[in-house]
Amino acid sequence: MLRKPCLYFTAVLYILLFTHCGIPSFPYLYPPEVLTAAGYIEFQHDDDNDPNVFEGYEIYYRIYEPGISETQILADLSGYFNGISAFRDVSDDGTIANFNKKYRRVLLYNEDKSVNFNELEGGMPHMPVSSVDCGIDFSVQFLADNDGFLQINFIEGYLGSNDVLYGFRNIGVSDITSSPFFRIAEYTTTDFDVNSAEISDFSGGLEIAFFAVPYGMDDITQIFANNTSEDMRFLGTITAN
Repeated sequence: MLRKPCLYFTAVLYILLFTHCGIPSFPYLYPPEVLTAAGYIEFQHDDDNDPNVFEGYEIYYRIYEPGISETQILADLSGYFNGISAFRDVSDDGTIANFNKKYRRVLLYNEDKSVNFNELEGGMPHMPVSSVDCGIDFSVQFLADNDGFLQINFIEGYLGSNDVLYGFRNIGVSDITSSPFFRIAEYTTTDFDVNSAEISDFSGGLEIAFFAVPYGMDDITQIFANNTSEDMRFLGTITAN
């Protein structure tokens, strides 16, 4: 009677070993934790990430009409980000593949807005995290400042030199063209992020949804949120009006 459990265990072990044979694997990137906050959105970095693999975050956005539900935002996310090519399309600013995508990459600048991290050599991730900061569970806040800009603050132990960034929309078609997120009077139907989202009326304001995508390199292989929407994070929305 005692032999049956042993045989069952052996069979299960055999199945696990051989059904996974040949499937490519890569190091796991731990997604950030979305924190509850009032008046802004915030996420906390997971310090369990391997500093030899994890390199930082890609930050995406998508424009929605007012009243959009979190359920719909998450459904849209899982419907689009279903493989590495979808992430590459969005992260390759200004490429043909990016033209008709409803998701776009936030344009990130340093505090005095003189350096565009999207245009630096290498280009990814545009929110880099050093190997030292990778081991710290720092937090990142997104908020609308008084001038209509997206201000991004690194807090809670972050040691990097760029502890304040500014984010802009990319309204360009074939090149990078920046515009503030929260100046609704500056939105037009010809802005490419508005046009591709199929929005024609923003008289009642708009909801800007933001997403964090952990990014890493395994030797020469890119990893975006483990190449699945399940490991990127919807951070929340901020209203433009």
